[in-house]
Amino acid sequence: MDQDKIVTVVVTVLLLAHIGAFAWAWRTKEIGAVLGLTLLISAAFSLYWLVEVSALFGMAGFFQAFVAFEAVVFLTCLLAVFRVPVPRGIIWSEFAFHLLLSCAALYFMLTFKMTRLF
Repeated sequence: MDQDKIVTVVVTVLLLAHIGAFAWAWRTKEIGAVLGLTLLISAAFSLYWLVEVSALFGMAGFFQAFVAFEAVVFLTCLLAVFRVPVPRGIIWSEFAFHLLLSCAALYFMLTFKMTRLF
């Protein structure tokens, strides 16, 4: 399986996970699944760029801002996990941003053929 298909599968799984977490939160009226998924995504993204921080300095400014945003998302989710009061609207906004980004990424992956990731 080439990189294009692997990334498409990963993005599809992320989108399905978002839908599942939203359905669970809607059904149980608890934010735990939403918080967990948001924390997992932001942690993975933040840890990857923590290791590759030297490559980040050569990236465009908007990409650096996105990585900084993901670090903030990670910190707010981590605070919420440890019972520090974080408004539910912030967690839901971060979750919605990840959901929209997953939708946009899947649309992009299904529309265009990727030849390389970076």
